[in-house]
Amino acid sequence: MKHLQLLIFALAAGIGYAQVPTEIKAGLQKIGHILDSSCTAKLYRPLMPKNNISSGVTPLLGIPTKMNARSRGKPNGIPG
Repeated sequence: MKHLQLLIFALAAGIGYAQVPTEIKAGLQKIGHILDSSCTAKLYRPLMPKNNISSGVTPLLGIPTKMNARSRGKPNGIPG
């Protein structure tokens, strides 16, 4: 019964398939069946949004942090 409910839900929700753009597909085929994260990142970089550094957020550097009980006396939770 549980499997039937899952099947009905999947069919009712619709199953979508994402297609890789043709330029990226060609680039991935050139890379081959290896793990090359830098080349893969270069292929997908145009699809990523640009960094918005003008959002009005100012980073605060050099502020004191609380000690974490699990950090054994080291700041920022560095194990050790």
